[in-house]
Amino acid sequence: MKKVGILFQFVLLMVLLPSCSNHDPSSQEKQSKAKLTNIHILYYHPQSIKPQPELIDVEYESSQLLTTLMEVEEAGSEPQSVILPAWNQIKRIYILDYVYESDSITSESDHEMLLWDNDGNYYIKPFVMTSDYLYDTYNEKTKEEILHRVGSDNWKSIKPLTIFTN
Repeated sequence: MKKVGILFQFVLLMVLLPSCSNHDPSSQEKQSKAKLTNIHILYYHPQSIKPQPELIDVEYESSQLLTTLMEVEEAGSEPQSVILPAWNQIKRIYILDYVYESDSITSESDHEMLLWDNDGNYYIKPFVMTSDYLYDTYNEKTKEEILHRVGSDNWKSIKPLTIFTN
């Protein structure tokens, strides 16, 4: 039970920390120097008793970070958004949490949702991570809620990311 509380606090801190930044000019200069230091990979796991999504991996190796950014950017260069399959055709939902640091302090984070459908296709979309995406358990009902909340617009088709295949 204590681990559940700690994980929930960690995810909540990741969501709230960027909104607590100071907006003076010197702070903005530091943010422009922020460097991607790691990517937290979170997964909505249907058979887990842990709060969802749960952290399943942290990628911090610079070559993998660069490769992931290039792969996501390549998907973003597509001219049109794609139409997602029905929610019941989505096999897995991941969240990529890009963590940027400046002077060894987390200065900001960006989030993208990654879907994997039953046919092996992947889709990605940037979104704003809020507590609305945190659940005690994950099942078909919560999957439908998550997909409804994030919306069906502005999704891009993407090839499987290297961080998932290594």
